[in-house]
Amino acid sequence: MGKESRNVPQRINEMEDILDQAMQKMDALEENPAGESAEYAEVIGMFHRMWDGFPGLARLIDRNHHVIAANPVALEKGFAPGCVCAKVGAPEIHRQCKLTRLFQTGEAQTDNVIEDRIRGWMPVEGYPDLSVHFAVMIPEE
Repeated sequence: MGKESRNVPQRINEMEDILDQAMQKMDALEENPAGESAEYAEVIGMFHRMWDGFPGLARLIDRNHHVIAANPVALEKGFAPGCVCAKVGAPEIHRQCKLTRLFQTGEAQTDNVIEDRIRGWMPVEGYPDLSVHFAVMIPEE
């Protein structure tokens, strides 16, 4: 019997553990598709009160680029809670994203790399793993 065949039961146990963990994560997502937990309920409410009237896109995003909440303009563009923000829309609109820099420095970031809009990333006080990311079009006038 080869060395690999002697490890089969151990490998099966490892695979079963991995499958169990994956199933638990899937169950959690079914219960809460946006990945929102009770700890975020308050900040999600505050986000909507502050950003739902904003004329541009605004998203509450975690450090892994998952959208936790989005204002109506962002929802119209496909930024639904639970999605990865960088996978929505054309890839070029996500170039030079400063989300990682925000989490490294703890300081708000802005840019104007897309000529017709200003983008920004702001930390959320009391929530070190969250950021508000916004973009607003620059009027032609």
